[in-house]
Amino acid sequence: MNVIYTPEAKAELDGAATYYRLKSPKAALSFQHEFNAVMERVQTSPQQFPFVGYGVRRAVTQRFPYNIFFE
Repeated sequence: MNVIYTPEAKAELDGAATYYRLKSPKAALSFQHEFNAVMERVQTSPQQFPFVGYGVRRAVTQRFPYNIFFE
């Protein structure tokens, strides 16, 4: 599965990364690792994530309040 970020998604991800970087370099690194791990799961097994409507699925990070919506 190819991943293409919308400009809005990219801006939100950049904002979250900046927030955690300002909070703590360790938190920023943890966020990056968790986001990458969830995205790897999305790419390899997208069907494991529930539909939330109109063909859109949602993946949730465990340690951070971050949802990833994809189709």
